[in-house]
Amino acid sequence: VPFSKRYLKYLTKKYLKRSSLRDWLRVVASSKDTYELRYFRINQDDEDDSNKKDDEDIDNNK
Repeated sequence: VPFSKRYLKYLTKKYLKRSSLRDWLRVVASSKDTYELRYFRINQDDEDDSNKKDDEDIDNNK
């Protein structure tokens, strides 16, 4: 059964939402005619770096 790529993405996102997996997985176009399911990247280092910069700004303003 031929599906358009966009419709396949729509159905996949709908399924993930119903399965409560939408918060963990995302649909990514890996090439012109394929999609992949990937985990969201959650980096704790980015948050730590931004907090350090905020602390430095506060110290510099004193």
